[in-house]
Amino acid sequence: MNLKHVFAQDTYRVTLGADYLHWNNPTGMNYYEGVQREESTTGLFTQLHS
Repeated sequence: MNLKHVFAQDTYRVTLGADYLHWNNPTGMNYYEGVQREESTTGLFTQLHS
């Protein structure tokens, strides 16, 4: 999931946002065959463009 909002004026633009990623592989993958793998990551970001 990726959410963002943009505030814009004549001379600048501000972007605020958040990211969330979750995945689960119960059978493993690559070098981890047979080992359950699960990962969640979250992040926040701000960008200023002038």
